Amino acid sequence: MKASEARLNTILSSALAAIFQIRVDVNSVWEFEYVSEGSIHLWGFSPDELIADKTPFLERVVAKDLEAVHEATFEAIFAEGTFGGQYRYNHPDGSLRWISFQFSSTRDAATNSWVVTNVAIDITDKKQAEAVLEHRARVERLLSNISRQFIDQDVDTAINFTLEAIAHFIGCDRSYIFELSDDMNQYYLIREWYAADIPPRSDDGRVET
Repeated sequence: MKASEARLNTILSSALAAIFQIRVDVNSVWEFEYVSEGSIHLWGFSPDELIADKTPFLERVVAKDLEAVHEATFEAIFAEGTFGGQYRYNHPDGSLRWISFQFSSTRDAATNSWVVTNVAIDITDKKQAEAVLEHRARVERLLSNISRQFIDQDVDTAINFTLEAIAHFIGCDRSYIFELSDDMNQYYLIREWYAADIPPRSDDGRVET
C-alpha cells in the first residue's frame, strides 16, 4: 500500500498535480484531511502545512477566481455531486499558475459532514499556449481587415482605418504616421488618429532624433 502511494505521489509530482481530500461541515467550514506530495510543486506548500492551516494557500488564490467558483462549489458539495473549474494561483516562487480542479462529494451521515475528493492539475502551459494562439489569431484578423480596406476603400480612408484599428488593438487613444527627414535628423507627423475625447497634437509635428 505504501509503495503504491509512493509511486502515485511520484507521478502526481512530476505531472504538477495533487490529490487531496477535504471535510466540509453544515456551515461550509472545511479543512484538509489528506493531501498528496504533489502539493509541494503545485501550490508551494507541503501536505502537513496545508492540513495545519489552509489560510496561506487560500490567500494565494486570485480573489476574483475564488469568488467565481465559491457558490457553485458548495452547491455541488451539499448535493453530493461533482464539479470542476479553474483558478489562478500566485505561487510562492513568484509565478502565476493556472490550476484546474475536479471533485466528487459524499455525505458522511455519522458526522453530518461531506467528504470531498479532489484532483488539481497545473494547466499553466496549456493556458499560455492558448493565449499565444489567440494573440496570433487577433493579429491575423487585424492584418486581414487592414488589407481589405486598401482593396475596397480609397487610400485616405484605408490609412485612417489602419491607424484607428492599430490603436484599438494595442489599447491606446491615438496613433501616428511619421516621415523621416532627408537628413534623418527629424521626424515629421504626416497622419494622426485620436479618440473622440482626445485633442490632436498641438505642436508642429516635428520630433528631433
